[in-house]
Amino acid sequence: MDTIKEIDLSTSDGPKYLSLFEELRARVSDGRLKAGEKMPPVRNLAWDLGVTPGTVARSYQKLVETGVFEAHVGRGTFVADKARPITGVIDTMPQPEIPVERIRDGSAIDLRSPILPDVGQSELIRSLMRRGADEMPLIQIMDYPQEVDQQELKSLILGNVASFDRSVLSEKDVTLTNGGQHAINLIYQAVLRGDRPVVLTEELAYPGIRHAARLARAQLVSVEQDEQGPVPASIQAACRAHHVQLFVTSAHAHNPTTINTTPERRREIAALARAENFQILDDQCYSLTIGDRPSYRDLAPERVWYVSSLAKRVSPALRFGWIISPEGQSEAARIVARHSTFGLAGPIVWLTTEVMKHPQIAEMRAGVVEETRHRVEIARECLAGFDLRSDPLVAFAYLVLPAGWRASSFVMACERAGILVRSADDFVAFGGRAPNAVRFAFNGGISRTRFREAMSTIADLLRNPPHEMGA
Repeated sequence: MDTIKEIDLSTSDGPKYLSLFEELRARVSDGRLKAGEKMPPVRNLAWDLGVTPGTVARSYQKLVETGVFEAHVGRGTFVADKARPITGVIDTMPQPEIPVERIRDGSAIDLRSPILPDVGQSELIRSLMRRGADEMPLIQIMDYPQEVDQQELKSLILGNVASFDRSVLSEKDVTLTNGGQHAINLIYQAVLRGDRPVVLTEELAYPGIRHAARLARAQLVSVEQDEQGPVPASIQAACRAHHVQLFVTSAHAHNPTTINTTPERRREIAALARAENFQILDDQCYSLTIGDRPSYRDLAPERVWYVSSLAKRVSPALRFGWIISPEGQSEAARIVARHSTFGLAGPIVWLTTEVMKHPQIAEMRAGVVEETRHRVEIARECLAGFDLRSDPLVAFAYLVLPAGWRASSFVMACERAGILVRSADDFVAFGGRAPNAVRFAFNGGISRTRFREAMSTIADLLRNPPHEMGA
């Protein structure tokens, strides 16, 4: 097993995860790795080989999918016993070397995912939970969820819609979900047909799109993107090569690049969707405010699924999101959601309703936006002179690394300094080539002073690449 650490990926021509995949498969084939042998944890092997955890995770996943490895959640990854059936799901989410206690007490700074600033919403939620203990209707505590109890909440959601025309919408067009990721999974189930349906997304994309595709046994095909958004010619080429059923995108806050797809580009893609007969999932969970119009929903209301949540606006702990279905497809979403969970839990529906109709919630949401603006300003100031892509209304930034740094080395250097960031490799679809970049999110759980210190540390690292890599 120790010989795995000797694998050299520095001279590989193609994607490193494929080179590692081939090397590990060869070692299983020639007997150097035996059936039942436990593989090193993702982050440990990534450290030993000098690559990102995402590179190792993708290699492990491909080895599981081809039956060479098998994965057991909570136990690890093993060389497969060929007599056993192949399973299709693997948990390869890399865990940080830094203990979670250090992240939670603030001695280490977690910039992997946005953490909302507390501008009063925690006390609001606490007070409403205390009130709910006395006032929540017994039926929402003791009965299975009923759609009639969700109508007020759905009306509140529709009242907040401003990215497209809501005049033709009603509560039946809204499906409540356990967060944005659950919404994506439900839409895959409602839309996709056949043994190996094809889903399109950008060459860099939110990893949850990839995870949902795997659960749906879908083939994920990536398309090119530029500064204006997804490239229509690339989408059209993919449609000629595959029977595309769904295109998953984020028009107003692309993750991880922060790109806002231009209105003209949206028009071209909506026209393509009609011509090639695929549907669009527009994930707006990261948009802190209303996006510019026309939205995809304005342009093709019969084929656009709109997803959003409270995770980046109020609190991710509520695990509350929603789908607004295309015209004529609300019943499909309702049935899939019902069969998935029998409905959202009654106490969550009651609590979220009270949160969304509270007179102070608009002020609190504005406070989250304002604090995000401050963090963006700090990042831009500290990283001036570097290739930083950011938006004052998006709770993360995309940093293209200068010459002398590789993403894998930079992520590890940040980790040694007590800062967790994500390599662009984590956002690449299978077969894609990762840019030399990282994404960091804005941690509103730490003070502005502490955040500035983290940005200054990152700037110092950028100015001092490893000597052996050269400039």
